[in-house]
Amino acid sequence: MPFIVKERGFPMAITNTMRFCTDSFGVTDESGSTAPFNKQALLISKVPLDCTGKSEVTRFSIAGAEPTGTKRRIIFQIDGKYYRFLNGNLSEFTYEFNRANVLRYGNSVAGLLELENITAFLNKKVYPIIALEAPSTADDMPSIRMTLYTKVSNDVLTKTEESLVYEIATSDKMPTITEITAETALTGGGSVDIKVRLRGSDETWGDYMALASAANKQAGAVQFKFTYKVTTADGSDSAAVNSITINHTTGKAIVVGDNADLYSVVANYEVPLQLCYVVVHHEPLQDAYIDAYVNFMKAPKHRELIQIGTATGSRQELVLGVDGVADTGILTSSIRLYADGDPLTNFSYNSEVSTVVLSAKKNAVLYASYDYNHDSEVWRKMTKDAAQPYNDAEGTYMSRYTYQLPDSDATGKVIANVRLHLVKRTGTASNTKIGVGTGKKQMFALQHKYKSSTIKFNPACDWTFEEASKILTVVAAKNSNIVISGKWEGIAPVVRSFAAGFAVA
Repeated sequence: MPFIVKERGFPMAITNTMRFCTDSFGVTDESGSTAPFNKQALLISKVPLDCTGKSEVTRFSIAGAEPTGTKRRIIFQIDGKYYRFLNGNLSEFTYEFNRANVLRYGNSVAGLLELENITAFLNKKVYPIIALEAPSTADDMPSIRMTLYTKVSNDVLTKTEESLVYEIATSDKMPTITEITAETALTGGGSVDIKVRLRGSDETWGDYMALASAANKQAGAVQFKFTYKVTTADGSDSAAVNSITINHTTGKAIVVGDNADLYSVVANYEVPLQLCYVVVHHEPLQDAYIDAYVNFMKAPKHRELIQIGTATGSRQELVLGVDGVADTGILTSSIRLYADGDPLTNFSYNSEVSTVVLSAKKNAVLYASYDYNHDSEVWRKMTKDAAQPYNDAEGTYMSRYTYQLPDSDATGKVIANVRLHLVKRTGTASNTKIGVGTGKKQMFALQHKYKSSTIKFNPACDWTFEEASKILTVVAAKNSNIVISGKWEGIAPVVRSFAAGFAVA
């Protein structure tokens, strides 16, 4: 299992991470026995504990666990140099900076908790560096959460800070942001205003904007600015940001909603059709589905170069039809107008009354060609067979759909096309029991892909969730029920290709 680092106020960069599952690791001797070894990790803060502008740095608060046989050691980076505390005083770390030396010579948690009035941190930005160690046979791993308590001489009711830069582009294709949402915790008169700025394909940053304004914009990276406000400093007001969720495309598709439709070309097969087959090659469907529909229509009637009037030299409105009777069901894309044989392209069409508005040279004879009595679309849901593996290296599938028109409805249906309806499902889990706590780390493969920002546990526990793999890691009290609530969403269907075939009546 990986080391768990709990942090408050500063995210950690893991420079040495190892994940252990059920395999045996160690040095094997001649007898075949495996000797245990020590797991180690070095974690370096990317964001400092900011003591600038503070009048006092009162003490540390360090939570987490250091089970028997494990070790937690801490040093600090200030102004580009490394330091530790010796006899209560900040002293430069003179040993070579590496994991082994931090474990050997760094400060213990107990030693840091004894410190009070830490004047050496005043007006400094302090970057903690944490080394962890545990035997490979240990059941429980060390964990840590560090907080620094400070004071200011005057009440501070407004505070503005910027986040790290978060890269969201994983390839040369620029993602499109679909939504950015934030979960905040406010009490009393506390408030927080969150802005975001985007880095574009030209590697330049834009201005900070409201989260909603980032929707449908492309970005390779994002950065946030938080402005916290309270009305009083007596502790009755507070404001915090619990999480921010960025939803964005991955460059595979331009459709980013919960559903989408793909249409084939409308074609006239010139013979009556009755049976349709559709085969779809797609990636595995996860909380998503694909429906197929087919549309059969009769061929429209056609008017070829009928005279509709004589030009006045000014804009005029003319009826498309014969003997003053308007034709209905005119296919707009089929309309062609001519003045004395020359094509007219600058005209408008009113489908409600079947008229065109145009302007041509005075006394020119006006003609029109178009299709009319166009059949209405009727989308008929096709029957889906069970999806079959495509037997390729990427694990894709083939789904087959069929539909047969009733004999009574098949006469003259020579035109057809198909539509694929792609749906990404969404849902909510409320107080769903997924297991019982052991007091140690447990991993669950969840059925759904939850939005991390919506996950809640009752009772509360320590957890992490990998959305890509749907793996939940939980540390819950022994014999307590692990009960989860939250919102989940499927993965948008990805269609590689599809083909449609038709058979005659």
